[in-house]
Formats: sequence, C-alpha cells, structure tokens
Amino acid sequence: MNTNPAKTMEASVLNSIYRGARIGKESIENLLPKTEHPAFRDDLRTQEGEYDAICKEAANHLMEMGNTPDPIEAYKKLGMKAATEMSTIMNTDTSHLAEMMIKGSNMGITNMTKIMNGYQNPDPKVAELAQKLITMEQNNIERLKVYLQ
Repeated sequence: MNTNPAKTMEASVLNSIYRGARIGKESIENLLPKTEHPAFRDDLRTQEGEYDAICKEAANHLMEMGNTPDPIEAYKKLGMKAATEMSTIMNTDTSHLAEMMIKGSNMGITNMTKIMNGYQNPDPKVAELAQKLITMEQNNIERLKVYLQ
C-alpha cells in the first residue's frame, strides 16, 4: 500500500465507498426473495445494478492505485443476513421491506457524509464517486417512499 498520506486517505475513502455500495447490494440480495411485488422487485433490481456499478468504479480506482478493495468480513455478512431474517420473519409486507431499505440508505448517506466531511482536500474523482453514492441513496429513498403505508 502507498505510504503517501493523501493516497492512503483516498484509498480509505474508496474502500468506504466500495463497502457502502457492497452492503447495499447484499441487502437487496437478502430482500429480493422476500417479496413478490413486481414493481418493488424491479426497483430493487435497479438499485442493485446501481450499487454494483459504484462497487466496480471504486474497485477500479483502488486497483489503479495498486490496492484491492477490502472485503466485507464474513461475520458482518452473516450479521446482515440474520438481521434481515429477524426483521422479516413475521412481516414481509412491501411497506416494511421498503422501510428497511430506506433506513439502510439513510445510514449510507450519514456514513458517507461523515467520511467526506473529514476528508481534507479530496481528490476530485473520489469526491465525485462519493457524491454519486450519496445521490443514488437519496434517489433510492425517494423511489421507495411510494411503497410506504
């Protein structure tokens, strides 16, 4: 890994972008089997593709820097899956699933905003990708509000 502090910060932020998008994508993978609502499934699949594109873009930037994306630890993946199972064991209504996704998007926005607020003199490419993720999360929230009841 590069010892240049600016490059180290860029890599850290890119890894945060990668992880945030990866968690969003995996959350959708966990929820898709829980719903049969056609429009909601379509919206989730659209979001899944958007998360995937951001993951790939962050990974590409990291590889250009000579780094690889940090994987999400197995225990975190299992924890996410278990939390989804517990939250949907008695309630798989579309409204409930949309609310879960909205909460996740809000957490993503908050986390990325905190990271970017602490990132002095951000690399324009990294800042643009972080903003792309934040904007996507905001759009997801708006898209999912129609399913709340």
